[in-house]
Amino acid sequence: MEVAPTQGLSDSQFTAVDGKLIPEIEEQRVVSRIKVLRAEGYSIRKIVQALAREGIRTRKKTAFSVTQVARILRADCSSDSAPSTSRYNLQ
Repeated sequence: MEVAPTQGLSDSQFTAVDGKLIPEIEEQRVVSRIKVLRAEGYSIRKIVQALAREGIRTRKKTAFSVTQVARILRADCSSDSAPSTSRYNLQ
């Protein structure tokens, strides 16, 4: 079965396995850290710098970009809970 999220970066925080959404713990931890830094008043650029200083990298082991952090924050604002299975091609 091929499973592909249809939209939104928050979808990357979950993996569909046998029709069930399984949390991606490490990715959720990164999103939580980004949210904490934003709540502390960090700008997106400062968040990127803090992630680099803390050694937090993307799934592809590269440094986060301003665009990536902005998208994560935007996607997270639109969905603070697990995405519904209708956002996935589950059959």
